[in-house]
Amino acid sequence: MSPAVRTRVPFFHSSIMGPRLSTSQGNMIVSPMRALNT
Repeated sequence: MSPAVRTRVPFFHSSIMGPRLSTSQGNMIVSPMRALNT
């Protein structure tokens, strides 16, 4: 996938969830997406 998608995914989550999303929870969501992107 393009780098644009990479940067959009974490930003998308942070803009909606904000600080409420813990780091560990965020990693659980973002890690699988990162695996698809790489």
